[in-house]
Order: sequence, then structure tokens, then C-alpha cells
Amino acid sequence: MGNLLCPPRRPVRPYDPRFDYYQGHGQRSAVDTSQPVGADGQPVLTSKQINHLPIEEFAKAEEMLEWRVSQLKDELRRARLNSPADRSNRDAPMPLEKKELVDAVLLARGGESGQTCNVCFDDFESGDGLRVLPCGHRFHVECVDKWLRSQSLRCPLCNHDATKLFRQGLRA
Repeated sequence: MGNLLCPPRRPVRPYDPRFDYYQGHGQRSAVDTSQPVGADGQPVLTSKQINHLPIEEFAKAEEMLEWRVSQLKDELRRARLNSPADRSNRDAPMPLEKKELVDAVLLARGGESGQTCNVCFDDFESGDGLRVLPCGHRFHVECVDKWLRSQSLRCPLCNHDATKLFRQGLRA
């Protein structure tokens, strides 16, 4: 008769190392630990995910003036796609003058604020590879890759979620 007082037992499930359980706000919730974590215990991006983020080569205005007009137009289209601030201008007419094209490319690449890496605080030099985050901010590839792998899933400048690209369909 003692068995009637015992509550029914649920079957024991095998331990799944991908999930750790913690108590939070009175509810149990699962945290996926297959995503790497940084020094502060927060999730960080994998190298495979980071490598899907676009890279562009830094060029100064004087150098861009030597580019062909078709090259400047292609760069302006690409830069507008990578820059949220310029996405509304994506279908805007192309400037006719070469100097206007160069100015438009520089603006789409971040204007004056797009001249310095805000991780190491060094000025960009001609030919530097710049990683473009989904928010449109640009950083030295080495600087921001290290940041995304060890510090945070967010842009070091505006705190925008760098994983937005992956949640919108690009899976690593």
C-alpha cells in the first residue's frame, strides 16, 4: 500500500551535454552550450560565422579618383547594400560626376567616422582589409574577428547584434 502514496516517476532521459540548465526568474530554461562563449560567459561567434561577414579593402579618396567610373558605381552599389544607413538610398540615382561618385562611396562606407578602427584606434591605411558588420560599421579584420570570437556578439561601436545576418537566413 505504500506504493500508492508515491508519485509516478518520469523516465530518466540521458544527459545531453549541449544543454545546461539554470534557475532564472523562477523558471527553468535551457542554454545552448554548443555556441562558444567568451571570457565573460556570453556567447561569441564561431570562425565559420565570422568568415561569412563581408570584407572590403580600404581606399582613400585620392585613390578612388583613379578608379574607373564603372568600378566606382559597382563599389557604391555594394557599399549601399552593406550600410544600413544607406539602404534607403539603395535605388537612388547614381551621381554623374566622378568626384560625386567618390564622395557617395566614402559616405556609404561610413564617411569621416569610417576612417579609424574603433577597436585598436588606428587609422585605416590603403589596402587594409575591413570587416563589415551587419550594422555597417567597419573595423580591421584582425581586430573585430578577435572581438567577435572572444568578447561579444555585438558591434564594438554601436552594440548592434552581429548575429542578425545569421538569423535572417545565412546559417554557418
